[in-house]
Amino acid sequence: MANEKTLRSSKKAASNSKSVAKASKEQRASAKKEAAAAAREAAKAKKRRQAMSDEKLLKVVNGLIEGAPGVSAPRPLPLSALTKHKGVAWQWLEEGRMRYPIPIGCNRPLSPFNSD
Repeated sequence: MANEKTLRSSKKAASNSKSVAKASKEQRASAKKEAAAAAREAAKAKKRRQAMSDEKLLKVVNGLIEGAPGVSAPRPLPLSALTKHKGVAWQWLEEGRMRYPIPIGCNRPLSPFNSD
């Protein structure tokens, strides 16, 4: 009789521990899902901020390159933003054709390659 009681109590304890383990697994899974959703939202917000900052960046680059001597940028700028400006670009796409700058005093582009 005592053996049966201990057997039943050990079975109950095992089933309780299984249910606790199952509940903790579900909690971890839901926590992972919440973290993934938060990460996606953060990435979307970063893209929105970056899209807005691209417009501001273009204004700063234009002001810097087209400005008077001695003009400085309010913060460091990425080189890729500066080289996209036509005034300093090595090449750019215009009307479906690749264009190259022609220096003062020259009659053809600097590029040794012919884009025609």
